[in-house]
Amino acid sequence: MCSIEPFLASAKHFSTYSSRDTFQSRTEFSQDSQRNRQAQVVIVVDEDGSTRQTLTELFVSSNLDCIAFNSAAQYLQYPRPAIPTCLILGVPLPGTEGTVDANRITSDRHPPIIFIADFCDIRSCVRAMKAGAVDYLIKPFSSHAVLNAVNVALERDFVERRSRAETAILEARYATLTPREREVLLLVVEGLLNKQAAEELGIKENTLQIHRGKVMRKMNANSFADLVRMAIALGIPLPPIVSLTCESESSPTLNVRYASPSTRLTLV
Repeated sequence: MCSIEPFLASAKHFSTYSSRDTFQSRTEFSQDSQRNRQAQVVIVVDEDGSTRQTLTELFVSSNLDCIAFNSAAQYLQYPRPAIPTCLILGVPLPGTEGTVDANRITSDRHPPIIFIADFCDIRSCVRAMKAGAVDYLIKPFSSHAVLNAVNVALERDFVERRSRAETAILEARYATLTPREREVLLLVVEGLLNKQAAEELGIKENTLQIHRGKVMRKMNANSFADLVRMAIALGIPLPPIVSLTCESESSPTLNVRYASPSTRLTLV
């Protein structure tokens, strides 16, 4: 594998701090995707100063902002960015006491991680990939390999942040439901007809329909399918498949198939 070819960026682009090096690009990352039209940052943690400088110059030349730390302890003291982020960790981790800091980094909610190492440690590589690492790169690595891994990591973090934001919106909507409306929601998404749900709750069918209408409005669901997808996103337990035969709710059988948890949910 070839060595990284350093992109020479003027020193005036950089600012140095005692605990970290911050390198900020002057232009936006200009691609067509939604992710690449918003701010994003690469965090580098490596005790080797030349590696930090080479990587930060590479990212700045690619219009990516970068923050570099020389130890894991410094990184752990830094607040997590509120924008799509990826984390590049040199292993063994600098500034760790045993495995304490390493465990904190990999167990806490953290950006997607790319590991870099001086040599191939099969056990470490396997553990890293099982823990969800984006890649495990061995020095010397090519700039192309690094940028590809960073792009994958930033896209993953963008998707995860969007998913968490959408879940937070759903949780806020769900919190507006009354206890009775939550009971109605559960029975409805389980596939019960209005009459069956009303009997289950010991109320009249028209009262059930009123509650159901309120649930649909408060959850901002345009259809029954929307409501089911929202329930899945909220972690409400559902039967895997309701295998019934008729399309009309007036019929005693209703054909319902639930979306998988990975189904894309678009909030309006």
